[in-house]
Amino acid sequence: MTGDIGHPRSLMATFRSLPAVALDSIAMNLDLHDYLNFRLTCVQTWCLFGCEALEYILKDLEALTGEQLKKYYQKCQLETCHYISRGHILSTAFRISGGATSALDILIQRGASLKFVPCGDLIECATASNDYERQLSWLTFNGASYREVSGGINRLCQEYYDRNDLKKFRWLFSNGASLDILAETVSKVPNRPGPRTVHALRYHRDRLIKALRAEGISRGPRKIPRVSRKSSRISRKISSARHALVQQ
Repeated sequence: MTGDIGHPRSLMATFRSLPAVALDSIAMNLDLHDYLNFRLTCVQTWCLFGCEALEYILKDLEALTGEQLKKYYQKCQLETCHYISRGHILSTAFRISGGATSALDILIQRGASLKFVPCGDLIECATASNDYERQLSWLTFNGASYREVSGGINRLCQEYYDRNDLKKFRWLFSNGASLDILAETVSKVPNRPGPRTVHALRYHRDRLIKALRAEGISRGPRKIPRVSRKSSRISRKISSARHALVQQ
């Protein structure tokens, strides 16, 4: 193939040579702005069902609020949209609603999923919220992935461990983080590049394990107070005397 790849005609010629499945694969990795531009570039070579419906729905979502939105989710032309378009509609609705709501389940029941659109920013925002357990559970159940965040769930775990937010750290860790990776990255000094020594890795691994167990320890049985040696000797003498009296 010859010519300037950045020229619109060159792009159209390039995309014409690709099957629809390849175009879908490219589109899945684009945010909404780039997705809309990509659709315009491929408008003659890629069949995106109901593209006009997508633009109308996005405009309506911005204009409506509250109960109006819930009613709109039920009647909008969602089924006429390409499955990637439906994902962008759901992610846009999530942002507008400020998080997961029962009304969004209407879109999911009608075929929308976050599995086919980038959701890294949604994961980041949900992790930072006070309602992170519910928001993240909803996002990942409906197709979003920690892999879309830079550094994945391990980076999120490291961030909240270093902030000493151990409750959030423990919850995130339970969703698939790696103890070995975290032992390498937590509490890392910026001006000290390179891997840690075996001793340093063992030290940070032990600290991580202690932090993960802390919650269970705090809720466990009360620790039996240590008995002094003197008290122990006195107890043994009393026990011996009682035993002698019984023998008599």
